[in-house]
Amino acid sequence: MHSCPSTRIYKGMTVYTFENNGSLIYLDLSYNSLSGSIPTELGPMNYLQVLNLGHNDLTGPIPDSFGWLKEVGILDLSHNRLMGSIPKTLSTLTFLSDFDVSNNNLTGLIPSSGQLITFPASSE
Repeated sequence: MHSCPSTRIYKGMTVYTFENNGSLIYLDLSYNSLSGSIPTELGPMNYLQVLNLGHNDLTGPIPDSFGWLKEVGILDLSHNRLMGSIPKTLSTLTFLSDFDVSNNNLTGLIPSSGQLITFPASSE
């Protein structure tokens, strides 16, 4: 990630991988003016429990690799410009308790299996 220290505006995302993906459990990059697509490398972070990328300017699809976030309980991708459908791989997230993709340009149906069936289908 590249930043301008005086403005806290980030352009693009650089994801560093560690052997066994480290032990990062909380990643909150909300309200940072991030732009571009979400890196698929965020998916295989084995211990990540909270991922908040809300309120940025992210585009493109939600990566299928997010289905590998086996420990994630909170996934906030709201208030971006994400497109496409919600990947069916997200239905494998058994600990998911808070899922927000509101205020994006997503299309299609919410996958009707796993934890995803417990969330209301609201476009708010």
